[in-house]
Amino acid sequence: MLKSKVIYTVFSLLLVFTACSDWTETESLDLVEADIEKDNPELYAQYLSNLRAYRNIDHKMTYVWFDNIKDMPNSRGQRINAIPDSVDVVNLTNPEELSSWVISDMKSVRENKGMKFVFTISYPDLEKEYEQYLLQNGETGDETVDGFLAYAEEFVNKKLSIIDKYNYDGISVLFYGMKTTHLTEAAKKAYLARENAFMSKVSGWVSQNSNKLFIFEGYPQNLTDKSILKEAKFIVIRTESLKYASGLSYEVLLSIEDGVPTDRFVITVSTKSLDPTDLKTGYYYNTENELVSCIPLAAEWIVTYESKFTKAGLGILNVQNDYYNSGNSYQNIRNAISTMNPSPKK
Repeated sequence: MLKSKVIYTVFSLLLVFTACSDWTETESLDLVEADIEKDNPELYAQYLSNLRAYRNIDHKMTYVWFDNIKDMPNSRGQRINAIPDSVDVVNLTNPEELSSWVISDMKSVRENKGMKFVFTISYPDLEKEYEQYLLQNGETGDETVDGFLAYAEEFVNKKLSIIDKYNYDGISVLFYGMKTTHLTEAAKKAYLARENAFMSKVSGWVSQNSNKLFIFEGYPQNLTDKSILKEAKFIVIRTESLKYASGLSYEVLLSIEDGVPTDRFVITVSTKSLDPTDLKTGYYYNTENELVSCIPLAAEWIVTYESKFTKAGLGILNVQNDYYNSGNSYQNIRNAISTMNPSPKK
């Protein structure tokens, strides 16, 4: 009963404020919010209270990646506080050296709306950086050398240091890895040492920061030590490159092994590219082999029953692109959230 009441109140009031926002599209976002608070401060306060309560009830999560810019934004689509209110977690793709306006937006949205902010610590990025480091220094990669291990420690420490600097709510860790059965003993030893150099630092942070949000992304089945997955709020299977929605269940099933929790899976899609010639990003082929937006189909998949695992929510890359719609701003995101968490019928 409480869940239904809170969801109904949140989405009913959200329609009111969305309508207000659309009416004043040419005004600055600050003025729009000030007008809402001024016109009916009690209603707006009730809305924010119910929105924060909504975070703590069982619902399908919405996790988005936002490409925050360093320069002052010239469009509402570049503002963090224009992201739909019911988004649960925002991953900032440029997490370091945040501008003052980004910090201000984060603080306001977190305190008023209960939205959380994370960034990704990426093992693939670590490998790329190390390869560049070797090239710049005229060195070659030796599988047995300790250079990577030292570089990995410095890399992860640097990333972790910005959590407190900018008051992030937690981290997301991206790791794909590989199966080691085909490797020679020497190669396997080197690979496992590299994995451990990265994941042990992450595990140490997770164990010491139980109050922070931890998300795992990638291939959980390839983790040597899967115990850290028990601490993950959700496990994100990166499926944004799929061409058909019918492949989503298969990708999740591939990741299920002993030690991988099955009650917290999130799959990913991307918004459409702002490049009009790009007809691949953000699309699925439907049953008629026509290209259609992947976000509605993914949201529908989320709410279909699956006996072998729990569909915890939807991850959406490049969320800022969905602001630019001929109709309502963030139209596809709003519709997806409503599909996954429908308001009860009167």
